[in-house]
Amino acid sequence: MRTLVRLAAVVAVAGASAIPTAAFASPVEEQTRIVGGKVTTEQWPFTGSIQSGGRHSCGAALISPTWIVTAKHCVSGSGASVRLASNDHSGGGEMVQVTRWVKGTLDIALGQLRTAAKTTPIPIAAEHGPIGTKSRLLGWGATTASGGGGSRQLKELDTSIVDPSRCNYSGGNPDRQREICTDNPGGNQGACFGDSGGPQIKQVDGRWELIGVTSRGESVCARKPSVYVSVPAHLDWVKQNVTDLPRS
Repeated sequence: MRTLVRLAAVVAVAGASAIPTAAFASPVEEQTRIVGGKVTTEQWPFTGSIQSGGRHSCGAALISPTWIVTAKHCVSGSGASVRLASNDHSGGGEMVQVTRWVKGTLDIALGQLRTAAKTTPIPIAAEHGPIGTKSRLLGWGATTASGGGGSRQLKELDTSIVDPSRCNYSGGNPDRQREICTDNPGGNQGACFGDSGGPQIKQVDGRWELIGVTSRGESVCARKPSVYVSVPAHLDWVKQNVTDLPRS
């Protein structure tokens, strides 16, 4: 587990002693997935697995033919690649090298791909939505509250946006405009280590659109709602960097 320097936030989706503002990244040896939810039977080709040395470390979402978006705490050095169009992070789909990272002010980052992906990007929603908005988390994060092993298969969890006060860890409430407090259904499901950077999506007129990237929560996953960074709230910044962003 890595902890962010102050601004740490699945799909996706967070007890012993809790460490507030714990980032949902995991060491590369932890091959883990979402707590609760189910192994998805659908295809989510835009969902990427960021890899270094052939191992999954974080999630991502393809937003244009040559750019992905993920959590800033997932970004370190060079040599990373992203696997797209496969529910199995260990094989299949297409693997594209990430040539550079652009970091945002909150826990969000963009990765530029060496070559254009064949996979279809996901559109970014106009807004993440008000409290009560239904959403879906996607990720390969830990399957138990304290971490532990998981499967190579992508998981999904249906949840909703809740009041930011429910994500009030010791570091304070999330930014109401630029972050999303995401519910932990039943009090025991949500994002966890290994889900960082993975997409939070919602349906708009029957089409799935991107609203968030997994950022942080407590060190004991799913006991409380998790924090996602709102991609729509960063759309101007995205457009400044991503020149081939598809029109919605």
